[in-house]
Amino acid sequence: MVVPALPPRPPARLSPGRRVIRGALAAGALAALGAVAVDCNLVLGAGGYSVDPACPSGDCAACGQFTYAAAACGTCNQASCCAEAESCRKSPACAARFDCQAACASSDGGCVSACERKHPAGPDAAAAALSACQAKSCVGACPTCGGLVDWYAKGCAACVATTCCGHATACAADAVCAQLEECYRGCTYPSCPMDCQSMIAASSGQPLGDVVAGIDTCTSVGCRKECASGAHWGCVGAFSWPAATPGATVSLQVHATAFSGGAPYPGAMIRACGRPDVGCVAPLTAGTTAADGTVTLSLPSGFVGYLDATGPNTLESLVYVAWPLTMATSTYELLLGPYELYKSLVMADNGTVDDTQGALFVYTRDCLGASAPGVALAISPFTAETKHFYFLNGSPIDTLDTTAVDAIGGFANVPPGTVTLTSHLGPQGEKLGLFTVQVRPMTLTFVTLTPTPS
Repeated sequence: MVVPALPPRPPARLSPGRRVIRGALAAGALAALGAVAVDCNLVLGAGGYSVDPACPSGDCAACGQFTYAAAACGTCNQASCCAEAESCRKSPACAARFDCQAACASSDGGCVSACERKHPAGPDAAAAALSACQAKSCVGACPTCGGLVDWYAKGCAACVATTCCGHATACAADAVCAQLEECYRGCTYPSCPMDCQSMIAASSGQPLGDVVAGIDTCTSVGCRKECASGAHWGCVGAFSWPAATPGATVSLQVHATAFSGGAPYPGAMIRACGRPDVGCVAPLTAGTTAADGTVTLSLPSGFVGYLDATGPNTLESLVYVAWPLTMATSTYELLLGPYELYKSLVMADNGTVDDTQGALFVYTRDCLGASAPGVALAISPFTAETKHFYFLNGSPIDTLDTTAVDAIGGFANVPPGTVTLTSHLGPQGEKLGLFTVQVRPMTLTFVTLTPTPS
């Protein structure tokens, strides 16, 4: 799991690139339909066999003799991609791949990904041509562009076919990237995609590379609206966090960098504290960041407390982990800087900073852990001195009423003590989350706010 970085830069949720997780929640991975040998004028549909209208005579030889589990895909293939399918049949590598894919349901991208790995076509021109034709002409009928994005949201596949097909196809052919996509399909809680990334990176023994970053960035930026990135809320009040493993420990690697410039931030003391320990008088563990800005903390499985970060010329930061840490290894990207830098950030928006008060910054996330715009935040207590703002392009703006694309909200001049934070979908919309934190004078409190579990 990688937790967002802190302002003023817009946070990058997962390394190595922006991981904005996509799609509607799935209860589990979809099961691939088995291949059925049928006469070429029959296509297996949801309710049994039906005559393919594109092949009424029963002579399908001219279109590659592929038998599709999805009737609409078979029809489109023969109507729009017949020449490409015929060429594919003549290439053993292409024929093997598309015989396998033809047995997949149109919504089962996991099945298509498995076929791509089982039958690698490499630079086969026929396979590339048939894939390109289906991506252009058969969106919604066939699992196109590697089959990785058809399940995100209505309209997502069409956008990816136009904007991100190369990235999606490359992801399907990459073992690590494809494994990630399959893991995401089974997610039922907001931090699950981050757990998937930690787990796959650990099992593969290699960092997630450019292929993962490519599909992440293209989908989240180029198809944000169509793929409903940051707008999945079906899990609100209807999920559970993973259970802790009794007696086990997890490793939390904190990577501290400077607010300005992003250089490693050595010499910062990081203490891990349980939530009931409001003064962090009995930290569970502690460590100091090394020359590269990192420190690794060993914590009990299921840790749900906060980090207290201090250091020379450093604004004290209280960083709340909003879900139990249950993965063997997790990572937190932390930005630190002097108190004067925080004050200049708030005052740049014509605000004032009371040194007897504290501040609260909030990252809003949806059911799949994606940065969520359109979320309204509120705190209690809220005084006449308290200043409320949302970040836009890394700057605090006090005229907005919900989070913008940065998905960050903030409160300056917050009275010290226990603060209750709530979020809603829009100013008057559905209640999404609730979280209590502590605020101290001349201290920044950070929390990543997800929907509330059941």
